[in-house]
Amino acid sequence: MDSTQPQLTGVEGSATTRWLSSLCSIHQDGDLFTVWFAGTPLLRYSSAKERDALLAAAILAESDTIRIDAIVEAFGIDDVTLLRARRRLRQGGAGAVVIGAKRGPKGPSKLVPATVKRMRQLFEQGTSKKEIGRRLGVSDFSVRQAVEDMEVPGRVVDDQPKLNFYGTETEPEPKASESEENTAVETEAQHVASVPEGVNDTTQNETQEEANGGGSEPIVPEQHERIPTRAATQEEARLWAMLKLTRDGETETVFENTQALQGAGALVILPALQETGLLEAARETFTRLRDGVYGLRSVVLLLAFLALLRRPRPEKLKGINPSGLGDVLGLQRAPEVKTVRRKLSEIAKSAKSHELVKKLARRWLQENEDTIGSLYIDGHVRVYTGKQKLPKAHVTQRNLCEPATTDYWVNDKDGKPVFVITAKANAAMTKLLPLLLDEIEAELGDRRGTLVFDRGGWSIELFKAMIARGWHILTYRKGKKRNHYRKGFSKHSVTVDGKTVEYNLSEKNVRVGKGLKLREIAVLRPDGRQTMILTTHKKEEQLAAFLVYRMFSRWRQENYFKYMKENFALDALVDYDFELDDPDRDIPNPARKKLDKEIREAKVELAKLEQAYGTEAIDNVEAKRRTMRGFKIANGELGQRVKVARARIETLKQKRAAIPKRVPIGSTRAADEIVRLSTERKIFTDAIKAATYRAESRLIALLRPHFKRSDDEARDFLKTVFQHPADLLVDGDQVTVRFGPLSAPRFTAALRGLCLELNKLNPRFPESTYRIVYEVPEEPAEEGNPSWA
Repeated sequence: MDSTQPQLTGVEGSATTRWLSSLCSIHQDGDLFTVWFAGTPLLRYSSAKERDALLAAAILAESDTIRIDAIVEAFGIDDVTLLRARRRLRQGGAGAVVIGAKRGPKGPSKLVPATVKRMRQLFEQGTSKKEIGRRLGVSDFSVRQAVEDMEVPGRVVDDQPKLNFYGTETEPEPKASESEENTAVETEAQHVASVPEGVNDTTQNETQEEANGGGSEPIVPEQHERIPTRAATQEEARLWAMLKLTRDGETETVFENTQALQGAGALVILPALQETGLLEAARETFTRLRDGVYGLRSVVLLLAFLALLRRPRPEKLKGINPSGLGDVLGLQRAPEVKTVRRKLSEIAKSAKSHELVKKLARRWLQENEDTIGSLYIDGHVRVYTGKQKLPKAHVTQRNLCEPATTDYWVNDKDGKPVFVITAKANAAMTKLLPLLLDEIEAELGDRRGTLVFDRGGWSIELFKAMIARGWHILTYRKGKKRNHYRKGFSKHSVTVDGKTVEYNLSEKNVRVGKGLKLREIAVLRPDGRQTMILTTHKKEEQLAAFLVYRMFSRWRQENYFKYMKENFALDALVDYDFELDDPDRDIPNPARKKLDKEIREAKVELAKLEQAYGTEAIDNVEAKRRTMRGFKIANGELGQRVKVARARIETLKQKRAAIPKRVPIGSTRAADEIVRLSTERKIFTDAIKAATYRAESRLIALLRPHFKRSDDEARDFLKTVFQHPADLLVDGDQVTVRFGPLSAPRFTAALRGLCLELNKLNPRFPESTYRIVYEVPEEPAEEGNPSWA
């Protein structure tokens, strides 16, 4: 903004308005022009300052948000002039545009004679005008101007007068000799670049003279950097992002003083969220999104904060004040639903969401040596209730096969998520486990641990393969089994995770399948039944009670699924898009399924006939029909119907045997009907939710010394903290998040202790210079009205 003009707070009603786009307009009030962008005054210049107008046009063109033809028409310039101004703005800043344009007849010509001659030579050789411009680095307009007269005999281009930006005739260029013309060919870009910084084709003395008194003052301070310094306000940061003048292609984080900001309590997650490496992994994977107001940082933090506020779907933004949530994120306003969907679509097009999951898994697996001591693996079925024909999966809660998608999760010994992979066509765990192992081993190197899973992964061949790869297995026994003798059970206890557990156990070595010998541990339950557990660990390696504890702790993973489903909407659809599935994927043969149905119906009919025939036999009066032959003669019609029904069943069975059990799905459906739910957006959002869950678990660990009932109430307590209002107090690069008292003194004391623990981590807001400080002021001894009350 021109510092010599007063700030505008609105558009004058008497001003003449010209719209360049839906966001940008030019308002004229007398000889004063103001460029408005997104409701904010961006630039102001006078009609007497033509070079300031040229700078305004160049800035708008550089933003890539307005059509070039609209800018050219509104400012009354040609596209070549605008192109030159944009180049000077990129190379030398605003001063190169404002000072570089020289008034008068001694201004620079548009093209040097050598360049014009080279254009003509290429045109005579049959080169297209577009190709000439590409080779020489000039605009299509310049090429047309140089060669158009060659098609009209009698006219010479070099004899025509040339006009500068102000419409005055330029001084003719001195003709070069033949040798000079052959050696002095240079492109328009090279011609501009050869001029000293901040100076156009005029001499240094003329430029300095005009800067001292011959020209008007620039509308912005002279600088030689396109990227501005740190924004002072959120409004200014948003405007720079709209004009694409930021370093990372999105709005810079700017915090402002705010009182009782709803949802500011979610900022307590920042130190723990940074420990997960979520944003760093996202930067390494996606680098950056398309330049605009909202970028990768805004999207990742927004989705994480929405999960903490228990609004984990983009649609839930409809019920949140965008300005308030924007203040929490250091933005003027948070993105809304349509913007978030658009950004997720951009992320999905890169097809790198799985790479993000792998980078996070590598960090989480390597941050603790004990992480892979026990890895829990299980599938989570997401039921689909739409209209598309999707593969079916068994839903345990309903004991039905329904259209669904299965995600296989890997969790650590504490139940925290480590890795996730979406099964294609709901493949069984026995088929997915080798793929999961490949992914995990790629991140672990030579390290191995124990894989804990339920009966869904039961496969003797799979057990042998995992043992050969160096893994230990721990699972429930499936199939026929013999109970252990009651006399063989004894009490076993072990202290794990700070608590002592006791079981009534018996163990022995058993042979499973052919050639596979495993250790079997039987747990005697209070009701007298026995639970069998199989493992590859020897007696001298691990205590039986410890292995039983780890096996039963598999419910931590089930609890994770339940918690994420209820609080983080793990099963919710992020989008409603579909993607084509593999047409070669085999499915149960529909023709065989049709015959199965016919056979079942035929068997039902046969059962009814046989029942009627048996009833007649029971009710037979022996005085009338003493022999079986007589009975058959009397019930010949019914007996014949039984024979026909039996023959029909045999015929259907023979027909079914000739049909293959499974066929490629492409042979039964059209190619456009073979679809599955899109996975990229789902994997990306699941990775953010998993990282947020781990961060929440980290806060519980910090909270435990200050909260006696942390094991039972910690997550509910944190949920209250996340949604609690707080003051944001900004002092330079420090942002103080000041909480008020909670509903009970013990909760307030716990929050104060958590703040002390978080401050020890010296937290900073991601990708900014802001240092975050958390505090809960002591309640005043005297009556008063503090800001947080």
